[in-house]
Formats: sequence, structure tokens, C-alpha cells
Amino acid sequence: MDSRSTTTPVDSYKQFPNGILYSLSPSSSTTLAPPLQRRFRGTGSIDNELADKSCAGLGVAGLLRNLNEVLGTTYELEGDIKALLCRYVEDPAMDFGSAYGELRRGWFSDVSTLRSRLDKGRRRDEDTRRRAIDMGRGLIVNPRITPRRVWDLYSNRVLPFWVLLSNDVPRNLWAVSHAWVELAERQHVKTRINREEWPVPIPNDVDLEQVRVELLNLGAEYVWLDVLCLRQKIRGDGDSGSPLSPQEVASEQLRAEEWKLDVPTIGHVYRCKPSQVVITYFSGLGRPFSIGHTTLKEDRAWLNRVWTMQETTPNWLLGGLTLEPFDDEGESISTVLTEFHGHMCNLLSSLSVEIPDIFALITFLLRRQGTNEIDFLGALGYLLKCPAIPIYDQKQSTEDAWDLLLQQLHPKHLTDLLIMYPDAGEGGQRRWRPSWKQLQAFCPEHTLPVTYSPRDLLQSPDPRVTSSSHGSSTITYSNSGYVIPHCRISGPSASETELRVPIGRPGTKGKSAGETFRIEPLGHGYTFSKEYCVVGVADLQYWVVGNIRKFDGSEMTFEKVGVFCISDPKERERLWHLNPGVSDVNISYV
Repeated sequence: MDSRSTTTPVDSYKQFPNGILYSLSPSSSTTLAPPLQRRFRGTGSIDNELADKSCAGLGVAGLLRNLNEVLGTTYELEGDIKALLCRYVEDPAMDFGSAYGELRRGWFSDVSTLRSRLDKGRRRDEDTRRRAIDMGRGLIVNPRITPRRVWDLYSNRVLPFWVLLSNDVPRNLWAVSHAWVELAERQHVKTRINREEWPVPIPNDVDLEQVRVELLNLGAEYVWLDVLCLRQKIRGDGDSGSPLSPQEVASEQLRAEEWKLDVPTIGHVYRCKPSQVVITYFSGLGRPFSIGHTTLKEDRAWLNRVWTMQETTPNWLLGGLTLEPFDDEGESISTVLTEFHGHMCNLLSSLSVEIPDIFALITFLLRRQGTNEIDFLGALGYLLKCPAIPIYDQKQSTEDAWDLLLQQLHPKHLTDLLIMYPDAGEGGQRRWRPSWKQLQAFCPEHTLPVTYSPRDLLQSPDPRVTSSSHGSSTITYSNSGYVIPHCRISGPSASETELRVPIGRPGTKGKSAGETFRIEPLGHGYTFSKEYCVVGVADLQYWVVGNIRKFDGSEMTFEKVGVFCISDPKERERLWHLNPGVSDVNISYV
């Protein structure tokens, strides 16, 4: 990267007006690059030549001199500052960029306490990450955790989050979202930005310096970018090559450990607050923005990837803007824009509600592509705002992860799965809800408009006591419902299906033949003319059909077979007045 500098104070710059003014121009930049990627001029953002200088080579005096020049300060080499800087000079692996990035946030406060504040932040960060995972249960118990690393655009270094001296995502930490390009269009570069800890996968026609310059021009100081801040694989996808070295094996083991926490919680840095800024590259990281049928249709398009669901926010800025942003390729631009806008609006409306629509989110996810099946469950847990979510473990089956996630769902989501999914689940102890495989085969596009009473809501025992990564299918889910045993469902006649309800006590002399009610089956799991028990919820509008495993009058164990609704309010009123069932039965579902 070429740069020119001057010591002339620049009062127009909000950061460090007395510091050196740097002009950054990526050497790979051309006239075809997006305009914002060609040059940045400002204070605080140092060039790579300075960033790469060894602190040991600079010495304490040289390190302080450069910090004063960059930040526009006039600190002298006194006891506190000398002790602070000696630690950086004594580390042979420390360069100026890393030291500058670590010190900058606290440089204008009491420097004498800066070292202790940084050490305290590091210890707190380590403790927070350690306590965020309950390995005994296989759960992340703090999904709203800050990211592990950030890219400091001023120092051009990836740094641990704790250098920001903040307990939560600060306002000057933005996030970057991007489409992942095809493997054939991808390169893996080693860079001092992340100390070459892992090869960074980027499009083969993009330079990280171009991305840095554009983000600086947009006003960013710190960003979270997955390829730099989330530990990547040592070998790219599809690259077998020679066996891994012991050092590479250790790096892969560390990546797997970090991913348990970091991957499912990616969404927090994007959705931590309504005002969070997200820069989105819909055409690939650093690539010029274009919109056409490929933006919407390709498997790797931003709109078609599972993990970008977590990165969706109303406050996004377009990355890679050019003077000619659209590429219609024979397709009407207005048609594509309308479809693109519709996709975004539908997704944002589903994500913005306090209790998201579980079926709508699952539908959105299943329309997208993921590298691993477990990716879908990882994204879903965060989007449903669960208090705890499963760790990311590529070896775990999706059904086991689904079992774990169920234990953390909001009672409304559990009730939706019981009432709105039309058929019984697979497996002897999972009949009340669908398996993940069933949801992949068929998922309602959205939940039906229904209001549950508190007694309708399905509850599980305290998940802190009952949940575990093994044997989770034995957990009992229950609610309180209105029960009518000994019912029969007659097959559809010309246009109606009927529920026949017994009136009177079974076996008594005066027992009548019963009453019939028009119903609308939501599934096909039950056999007509067979005797069933039905459980009514939502003001007797929705009913679960099934078999009684055990019933003592107030407690019932129930096996779901199917679901129907009584949509006619007059029919529900007639049933309510006849009152042929038993109220307030505590029902446990298998």
C-alpha cells in the first residue's frame, strides 16, 4: 500500500486532529475498483510500513515517539509510560500495529492504569467465555456474548475484543456481511493482519487492503469480519493436500473448540442493538455490487445462505458500490429489485417481532443452503432468541441438536409445534412434535393466527435441572387442557368432516348417541371411525387428536396422532354449552 504523510494538523478529522495525516492507496487498486476502495485520507489509520515495524527494533523511545506522532500527543518517557511500553518492546513477536491497536482505546485516559485495565479486561473476557458454555449439557448459556476478535482498521490488526475496554459491543464496532464465492473463485491468503494464524479466504480478485480502505471511507474504526475474526480452517474446503503438520493439527483442534461458542453466537455482533451498522457485500467480499438473477438464485448468493439469516438487519450499508451498480443480464432491473426488496422485507418482518414466528423462520432457513446440516439448527436457536442454544458440533446429529434446542424454546413455540404441526412426530417418546427430518420434508409457512391462554402454553421442567446432551427425549412437556375422551371422527362426506362427541356417561342407561361438530382436519394421521381422545386449546378452536396412555381424571399421559380445528364460532359455542369434556386436566405429552 502506498502512503504519503504530513505532520500538518487536520482539524476536520474527528479522530486525533493533531496526529499524522495518512493517505492510503491499495497498490492493487485500479480504475475498475469501486470508488471507495481506491484511497483513504485521514488520521489514526496507519500504513502497513509502520504497522509492520518491530517494537523491539523501535525500542521504548521509538515506540513512544511513533505513538505520539500517530495520536497527536506529547507524552514524555516517564515511569508509568516506560513501564507500560517495556512489555511491548520485550515481546519479540510484537509489531507496532499490534501495540498501537492494543493501547489506542485507553491512550487518552489515565495511562498509569491502562495496563491494569487491559489485564482486567482480558481476565474478564476469558472468564465470560469460559462460563458461556455448559459442556455438561452441550449448551451455550450466554448466546448474547461479544465476539472473540475484532479487526482494528486503524492499526490494520486483528485484536482480542478486550482491547476495546468494553463489556458489550460498542458503537464504533461495526459488522461486515458478505456472500461467499465459489471455491474456484476463492484464494487463501496469509496476512500479517491476523499474524498469519490462518489463511484468509477471500475472492481471488479482491485485496484486503481494498476492503480496509472502503470500510474506512464509510466511517468504520473497528469491524467484525468472519474471515479475519472467526478462526478459519487451515485447509480450504475441497483442499486435501498433504497431511497436516502437528502445528496445523493443533490449530484445527483450537478452531473446533472456538467454533463451539463462536459460530452459533455470530448473530450478536450484527443484531446487538437496533442502531448497529452492518456493511453488506451482496456480490462477495470487496466485489463491486451488482444485482441480477444471480443475486437471488445462486446457491451461494447472500440471500440463499443459512448463516446470513443472523446477519440480516435494517441498518445495512451496501459495500462495493460503483457508478453502475446494476447488471440485469437481460432481466428487468425493476423486477429483480422488487423481488430483492420483497425478500428482505419479509425476512426483516419475521425477525423484528418479540417472539418470532417459528415456522416462518424455519421456512426461511430451509429455503437456504448450508455447508453442514447442523448449521440450520445453529442459526435457528439464535434467531428464536432462546436463553440457551446448542454448541456447534459438526459431529452431533441434527435430531440430537433439535432435542436440545426444544428444551430452550419459548412456551409459545412449543405450543405451536404441538398445535400447528398437523401430524404426529417420529419416535416413541417424541410424538407431540415433529422431528427435524419431518420439518425438512414439510413445514407450515407460518403459524396460524391464534391466541393461547397461559394454561394452553406447553411447559417443560426447569431446563437447568433436566436438560442434558443425552437422554433428552425423556423430558416431559405438559399443559392444562380441555379433554373429551371416546370421540370419533367421521370421514369426509361431500364437503365436511365431523367429530362425534359422546353425551352422557359411558355405560349408563341414559347415554345418548352423541353430538356431531363440523371440523377442519389439519393433518392425515388419524383413522376415521376409530375412537380417540381430543384435547382442546385456544378457546376450543384447535384440537389435538390422540390416544390416552394413562388417565386418572386430573392427570393424563397423551399420545398425539393429529390435529384439527373448529373454525365456526357457533360450533365452538354449542360445544362449550354442552360441556361434554373435563376441564383443567394436566396433560403430559409423549
